[in-house]
Amino acid sequence: MSETKTTRSKKMAKDFLVYSIGVIGSKLMTFLLLPFYTHYINDPAEYGYYDLCLTACFVLMPIVTLQLRDGAFRFLLETQDTIKRKNIVTLVNKTLLQTSLITILIAIGVYFIHPFNYLGYTITLLIVMSFYDVYAQTVRGLGNNRSFIAMSLIASFAIAILSVVLIKFLSMGVEGIFIANILARIIATVAVEIKEKALKKYFNPKLCDYKELRREILKFSIPLLPACICWWFIGFSNRYFITEYIGLHDSGIYGVASRLATVAQTIAIIFQQTWQENAIQQYNSKDRNLFFSKIFNGYIFSFALVILLYTFTAKLIFPYMLNDNYIDCIKYLYPLCVSTMFFALAGYFEIIYQCEKNTHRLLPTVIAAPIINVVLNYLFIKPLGVNGVILSYAITYIILIACRWIDVRKYISVQFYKISTIPLLLILIGAIPCVVDTNIYIEVTILVGSVASLFISKDLRDNVIGKVKSKLSRR
Repeated sequence: MSETKTTRSKKMAKDFLVYSIGVIGSKLMTFLLLPFYTHYINDPAEYGYYDLCLTACFVLMPIVTLQLRDGAFRFLLETQDTIKRKNIVTLVNKTLLQTSLITILIAIGVYFIHPFNYLGYTITLLIVMSFYDVYAQTVRGLGNNRSFIAMSLIASFAIAILSVVLIKFLSMGVEGIFIANILARIIATVAVEIKEKALKKYFNPKLCDYKELRREILKFSIPLLPACICWWFIGFSNRYFITEYIGLHDSGIYGVASRLATVAQTIAIIFQQTWQENAIQQYNSKDRNLFFSKIFNGYIFSFALVILLYTFTAKLIFPYMLNDNYIDCIKYLYPLCVSTMFFALAGYFEIIYQCEKNTHRLLPTVIAAPIINVVLNYLFIKPLGVNGVILSYAITYIILIACRWIDVRKYISVQFYKISTIPLLLILIGAIPCVVDTNIYIEVTILVGSVASLFISKDLRDNVIGKVKSKLSRR
């Protein structure tokens, strides 16, 4: 392997490790808080309503931010010019202030027409999340990955501490969750700004001569807005169908199951952040077709391995961790993790459009995806219940993968290796012990066979063996 390839692989591994610390730390805290929330909020319907409000925040956040989070990162990453950085940061934050004001005015109007429960908390959380997210991506785009990770960890620990105080000691219930999430993100943003001074260095309200830059960034960012809304709309749609056709109780159960699926979601987020940075930096390399293909196929194997190991373990230990009222969520964990895998693979191809700065080509598929999902939900929810919603989610993203795969061939050739059919087949086989209540020995046999078969992947096997030999040789 050439020095360039070795350096490239090491950098991606290092980036993956750095992002893992932050993402796993925050997701682990979310995961550990679940038993706490389910213990002190006994009614699944109440938790289901909070989960619905939180999902609404994620759906609306791309609209409030105009997806400038990705624009800030993409354009800051490629420039070292101080003046251009000031223009980017100023443009992004002034735009966010304007959209936030509009959001508040709309919320006031909605309140007088229909005063929803927790509307004030929801809008406040939405705006705070928007500023938090854009600031985090700004710090990341400026090359301060450690501060980006620190921001996530600070917010996670602050949410945990505040949740205990507000829910356990002050008995504030769901309101306590809202307040903890709002205050924690403010604390994290202020803490990182004190260290990095990103806004102090680069935000200048007096700047206004950036018309060409505005056009360029908005041309890149706005097409990503429907792409992001698509994913969150599908999540919102899933919860709506469950709430409307089955009930808030099952919506709460589904919400907890989704939180338990954070392991699969975490892998997707870590990879997406790592891949976004490295794909942009390596896009003009001579062997990019080979590089992108190896990453894609390795991702399939690795994700399948994580799902099989995690869901098998979860089925054994979660019944002892959850409140009895929420125990039914375990049966939805495996299909949710598999669906998340398809979502993650669709996201892999989205990065290629970002590399080309042709994000407008995402629009046809992201407009079609929510429509497909709603139609499938309508068809499947009555005969299959919650499983029908999860099946709709998976099929939607399989279609999305196929469409994007064909379309990106205009830019790059991503090959699917024949050997990669093995993990996909094992995912289907793995559904047997995870969905059906089988004997423990059958489950162990399938799990061991699956893990062994996954290592048929030459790249994965050589990578693991190489690292083991490296560690042993140092001793």
